[in-house]
Amino acid sequence: MYGNSKSKNIFFISLFLITIGCFYFFSLPVYSMDNKKEIKQAVVNFFYCFQQKKYKAAYKSFSANLRRDIPYSDFLAKAEDIKNAHIKKVTIYDATSNIGKLKIEAKIELIHEGKLYKALYVGKCDLVKEKNIWHVASVSLKAKEAVPVEKIEFE
Repeated sequence: MYGNSKSKNIFFISLFLITIGCFYFFSLPVYSMDNKKEIKQAVVNFFYCFQQKKYKAAYKSFSANLRRDIPYSDFLAKAEDIKNAHIKKVTIYDATSNIGKLKIEAKIELIHEGKLYKALYVGKCDLVKEKNIWHVASVSLKAKEAVPVEKIEFE
């Protein structure tokens, strides 16, 4: 049917490569534009809650696991030190139907040891979809450059 054995080998090698290619293509995660918009919006909303001093809303945007690991009182003690938070850049580098991984750059002003500092923070944020709503699963940001703004006087 295929002639000589060399033709059979080429046919079977081609079939094998096509099968592997199809398997790889269909196993790739699904990247939907709506998913990416929802993921980005969830992170923007999280930072907006800090800008508006809506700490309960920010805490509620955490995943169930993160809320279980961090009591609200611990979160509030740290969150109140953040005086301003603005996202500069969000890059989604991995997204599926229920997990989002992002790189973030944000300008944050916070109080540390009685001084107000302004810094550019860079890092990563992971989101997870729970009950059809995106929640922050982890945030890992580090100050790239911190500058003291002014002395805060406490009474």
